[in-house]
Amino acid sequence: MSDVSETLKAVQDMTDEAPVTDVTETFVQWQELLAELKEKIDARFELRRDPSTEELETFGAGGGAPAGGPGGDTAAP
Repeated sequence: MSDVSETLKAVQDMTDEAPVTDVTETFVQWQELLAELKEKIDARFELRRDPSTEELETFGAGGGAPAGGPGGDTAAP
């Protein structure tokens, strides 16, 4: 029988050892694809906001945490 050795590492350890990966280009590509999809949806359907969602216009955790809005914009309050 052959020896089988296993290395057990926590996910945090593996993440800490991994090099930083810049995903900016991929993120920009996905933003462009989503913008194109939104244009197609806007052209195809008449979109009307349900009044019950008005209180969800902006959202955030409060206390200086990042907040966002329906356009996907984020900003620190």
